[in-house]
Amino acid sequence: MSDAFIRTARAALVLAACTMPGRADILYVGNEGNNTIEKFATDGTDLGTFASNPTADGAFTLGLAFDSAANLYVTYPNLTTNVVKYSATGTYLFSFGSLSYVEGVAFGKDGNLYVAETANNKVEKFSPGGNDLGAFAGGVSLPRGIAFDTAGNLYVANSGNNTIEKFSSNGTDLGVFAGFPLNGPYGLAFDAAGNLFVSNLQSWDIDKFSPTGTFLGTFAHGDVFISSGMGVPYGLAFDSAGNLYAANSNSSIEKFSPTGTDLGHFAADSNGPRYIAFTDDSGKPLPLPPGIAAASVQINFVTPYAPGQFQLRVTGAPGTNYAIQVTTNLDPPAVSWVSLFTSNSPTGTFEFLDLQATNPVRFYRAISQ
Repeated sequence: MSDAFIRTARAALVLAACTMPGRADILYVGNEGNNTIEKFATDGTDLGTFASNPTADGAFTLGLAFDSAANLYVTYPNLTTNVVKYSATGTYLFSFGSLSYVEGVAFGKDGNLYVAETANNKVEKFSPGGNDLGAFAGGVSLPRGIAFDTAGNLYVANSGNNTIEKFSSNGTDLGVFAGFPLNGPYGLAFDAAGNLFVSNLQSWDIDKFSPTGTFLGTFAHGDVFISSGMGVPYGLAFDSAGNLYAANSNSSIEKFSPTGTDLGHFAADSNGPRYIAFTDDSGKPLPLPPGIAAASVQINFVTPYAPGQFQLRVTGAPGTNYAIQVTTNLDPPAVSWVSLFTSNSPTGTFEFLDLQATNPVRFYRAISQ
């Protein structure tokens, strides 16, 4: 979680920004080879099996997506009801969705779950409780991985025609976001700057595209994967430090620095990994894209309306809610912050008027939710 704060002291104003202490990342891996979901610590230590196939019919594990309560939703293409919900501790809760061969899953800003129905060339929308809300996006071609940007737009990897299709938050098809040189696009992941990374099944590489769809080059080349024993890059995910992880068909996870340096095998004891996902060690999903709210949130003093009144303006990441909090003293070891207001601005920018600023020194902060 990140925040920005200001101090008002009569006519004086101090602006500052800070980052709250981070939490350790936990990587979850969907293993097609043994139908399990494995957990790994930040150093690659295997933390054991989080969940196993809830049936005995040989279902194999593919897409992974966490909701805001740290429940995990998993796609099992060959189950009759092929989306399964697990609790934050890995307990099987229920299954839903009778779809035709499902793969990638992602939660939208509306809190609903979106599922790539590969065999029927569409993306289906479900409530967190499993109610089918209908087709959200059609006209795609063998969709695999899907991902949302911070504005709520959906991106779909079309493995059938080697493109990435973009849809608005209401399902309007915004056209082809990226094409050449994609070759069997599969996994999708956004970095903190909003660049989109795409794994390719046919060329064994990972391509990078700008937020506007401009090809920025090959981030990781096929020869790197071959030399490391990697067969095919599947699912992608970023950790909170900006490192990129790729599921390897050789039963390991390859790790890359933010600049594309191959950092080697992160986890060498996976079993046919396909899709991967990160949470922090409290079980909460990492922001998407990671760190973008922390990099952009600012809080500024606008003007006093009258004695004891201050107007503040918060500018943050689009689609991110922020809470305004206040305290009168930052000296004690345990500072007590009081919430004043929570925004619901889709732009991430809003103003707040504090009518109770009677103390000569008040500290304000805006915290991303």
